[in-house]
Amino acid sequence: MSKITHKFHLLIAAVLVFTLTPSITPAAATVTGCPTAICALDNGVLHFGSGDGSTHQSYIPVENSINSRGLFNQPFYKSADGNWYKLTFSDYPLDMAIGSGTGGSNWTGGTVVDIDSQPMANQVIDYSGYTVTASGTNSNNQSWSKGYGVISVSGEFTINGVAVQVRHRYELALDASFVKATSVVRNISTTSQALDNVHVWVGTRDDFVGDSDRPKKRRGNLTASGGFEELTSRTQQAKALEITTDNEGALFYSTTDNTDMSYNQCCSFSTAFNTRPQDSISNRGADLIPGITTGFYDGSYAAVLSYGNMAPNQETEIVWFYAAGAIADLAAVSRAVASAAAPAVPAVTRNDQGVIVTWDAPRTTDPITNYSIRYRAVGGGETWTVVNRSPASTIRSETVTALDNTQRYEFQVAAWTTANTQGAVEAQGPWSESSVADILGSPYAPTGTTGQGGDRSAEISFTPAQTNGTETATVTNYEYWIGDPETWTALSPADTTTPITIPGLVNGRSYTIQIRAVNAWGAGPTATISNVRTLPVFSDAVLLETIQVGTAYSDDVVATSGVTYSLSGALPSGLSFNTASGRLSGTPSAAGPFTFSITATNSAGSVSRSFTLGTAEVLEGLQKPAPVVIPFPTFVTVPTYFGVEGTPVSIPISANGADFYEIDGPLPPGMRFDGASGILSGTPVTPGTYQVVVIARSAGGGTSATFPFVVSPKPLPPIPSLDPITLPDALVDSPYVTQNGSQLPVTILPNASSTGIDVKAQGWSLSLTASQEDGKAASLNSSGVLVIKERESLYVAGEGFKPFSEVRIYIFSNPQLLGTLTTSANGSFSGIFPIATNLEEGPHLLQVNGMSSLNELRSASIPAIFEKIKIAPPSQITPAPGSNPVGSRVTQLVIPFAFNRYSVGESQKAIIKSLTVKPGAKVRVTGYAEPTRKQPDIAISLDRALEVKFAVAKLIPRAKFNVSGAGPKKSKLCVAYKNKCVVVTITQS
Repeated sequence: MSKITHKFHLLIAAVLVFTLTPSITPAAATVTGCPTAICALDNGVLHFGSGDGSTHQSYIPVENSINSRGLFNQPFYKSADGNWYKLTFSDYPLDMAIGSGTGGSNWTGGTVVDIDSQPMANQVIDYSGYTVTASGTNSNNQSWSKGYGVISVSGEFTINGVAVQVRHRYELALDASFVKATSVVRNISTTSQALDNVHVWVGTRDDFVGDSDRPKKRRGNLTASGGFEELTSRTQQAKALEITTDNEGALFYSTTDNTDMSYNQCCSFSTAFNTRPQDSISNRGADLIPGITTGFYDGSYAAVLSYGNMAPNQETEIVWFYAAGAIADLAAVSRAVASAAAPAVPAVTRNDQGVIVTWDAPRTTDPITNYSIRYRAVGGGETWTVVNRSPASTIRSETVTALDNTQRYEFQVAAWTTANTQGAVEAQGPWSESSVADILGSPYAPTGTTGQGGDRSAEISFTPAQTNGTETATVTNYEYWIGDPETWTALSPADTTTPITIPGLVNGRSYTIQIRAVNAWGAGPTATISNVRTLPVFSDAVLLETIQVGTAYSDDVVATSGVTYSLSGALPSGLSFNTASGRLSGTPSAAGPFTFSITATNSAGSVSRSFTLGTAEVLEGLQKPAPVVIPFPTFVTVPTYFGVEGTPVSIPISANGADFYEIDGPLPPGMRFDGASGILSGTPVTPGTYQVVVIARSAGGGTSATFPFVVSPKPLPPIPSLDPITLPDALVDSPYVTQNGSQLPVTILPNASSTGIDVKAQGWSLSLTASQEDGKAASLNSSGVLVIKERESLYVAGEGFKPFSEVRIYIFSNPQLLGTLTTSANGSFSGIFPIATNLEEGPHLLQVNGMSSLNELRSASIPAIFEKIKIAPPSQITPAPGSNPVGSRVTQLVIPFAFNRYSVGESQKAIIKSLTVKPGAKVRVTGYAEPTRKQPDIAISLDRALEVKFAVAKLIPRAKFNVSGAGPKKSKLCVAYKNKCVVVTITQS
């Protein structure tokens, strides 16, 4: 399947690029990196382009894999018999067509043109990612090479007079059974022309599989567990098309939205693209199911992509897979390609002009290697903006920026997986459903901001913040920030008018103040006002008052920076005053006395001091009050203060003689300081030891002290017991979810495919699904209850738990431990547990117990129904020759193992300990392993079987054991575990 999909990607991209009436002049192709005259994609499983050879087993390239239209030449696949077989009749390449507009006769309403005869202009082919595995010279004396890897091609077309660029990326991994193609189509019109109602078809005018020109065709879809599934109604969308004989086949598949499949009679491609998908018909006799399945008839087929309108500079990405081979191989490939299920609907947290998108991982049996995110404005057309992560990341959140606060957006997420059995080629899974669309809504930043400082305050004027104009976006308040990185302060009472007053500032300082508007969606971006000065403060207000006639004099006053000085009153003759520095200097010529005032002024206002100068004799004769000495503030004690992470604290800091206080340097995160009262308060959020420098000020000056502030980590309660909860409330036939013994408001619903139960609580979630013997997911019953049958397994996954902590899974009535798991570094876990065979039929409870990062017990009890397999009574059984007597009882256990592991862990021991077997039983233990390399697989499967044998032997006295390692052979009991298990068969009388 994957192979098929890849091919389709390529085809579609090429189709988009072609024009209905070409106006771009074709040019010779530019080739980068092809080491020979002919370069072919050939990994020994698939190849593209014809070759020399007198037999099907010989293949020497005589043409490139990529043709003048940027698409694949005729595809071939190697069958199980060792022969190469083509997938189109004669020597046909794949076909393409494109339609647009609304004035045509095609079922889409547009005009459609078969573009097989139209070459790609300005074609550039890049082989820099191509790895050569063989080379030589063909019968035409041309040098050739073949290999695997990546080939990229780009070029230009004209569609209805509009210039379009098309880029294709073709990926064929070593030994992979599918090819992948990613095609990008971009409107590069220089005249701002748009293309409307764009549709693209790709496929073949005449199908061929193996040695047959009459293959069967089926429309359907792929599922992660079951591979290809035929439609049940012809009106359903088909994203996959299966083309088969009795033994072999091809498969087209796309992970791109708005893709459907059609088929009709041969031998023109127009019969396929002029057929609406749901009206598909063979026209060669009665179809098996009209619109869904043909008989074995010759025909054409196509995949159609509906693009919608394409504005200038917009582009669309298409991803396809293409596979071919034996029917059994197609089923395996289809499961691999489809294994990345769609993630759940993403959650969206709004920011200003952006969002944070978060989502849950889909359930898949293959490793997730990356995610893609896409979004579009509601009502803005069908074109999505795709965020493709590079480098790849499995982090389940993405920040999207440069959005419009006045628009509504919807977001979707898709997972990429690398199938365990299909080499290193990634496959993109389906897109999730859309997030709930809404207006971003947070206000824009206030504009035209100005600040005017005052006495321990500032007044900020601004033009009010704009919003999108809806009622819910109305600004409800403003917040300000004055330098503490952890603290924004809301106006209290709320105020949405201008100007606003910011109190509690310290005189003599310059502030950088930020303000922002708030509405129902949250706070908007900030506006910054720099260099807002409060009323000045004299730090030195003392002058030498004694002068001597004829002797030089110099002294000054000092106020906080940013001031100018002025003087009023009489100065001694010979002295001058510097209004910039506040310095008096010169040589006085008179004895005085002289009285005057000096004023310091900044943008916030002025402060003044009075002074008298004179000779010693003059001053001695003056009647003056006794001097008032204003002492510096003093801190009586400098203790160490303590706080606890997450616990509010309020600490009064005081100094004798202080009028107000300042902080010199940063505060501990989560704390703030009130300069008027000297109170340090808040909720510390980061443990550690901080040095808080406080300056106490008065008219006499300032004194500083450093106070150690120790923030202790929040103490955790003891690790909770994860034993089963058997309280009456937990044993009823309805879900019971608690945290630390208190019931939680949670959402418990069937998952998207109705195959399991999802539990979503605040900050954590669970998923429980049963797997059948063949690996398919079980279904819920009509009441939405999980049904688990004998010999099935339970899949349990969760997120939001304490990292590296234990999780236990039980089944009731009498609690039995199904197994334990250890969470990962991000607090997630998943595992598969065989269900004990000794359960009674009927209702049961599944209970999952784990802990939060704060050691809180999280428990979820979910109802389930257990059903035993119905076996005919002994009297109706005719034993096969050499089989056990009719009266014997057979018990089977399936013991799962992790990849490349053979040791028996606690969860496996729990399964084994559920046995109730009499002494002297016959025990057959068979190990299985991953189907990779035969000899190592046999070794590890035997090791697994021996480890299980030792564990079982401890429970069954005098047992007779037959132990073997089957290696990569398949067992239907091990399908759910990808053949990584041990099957224990116990026979007793």
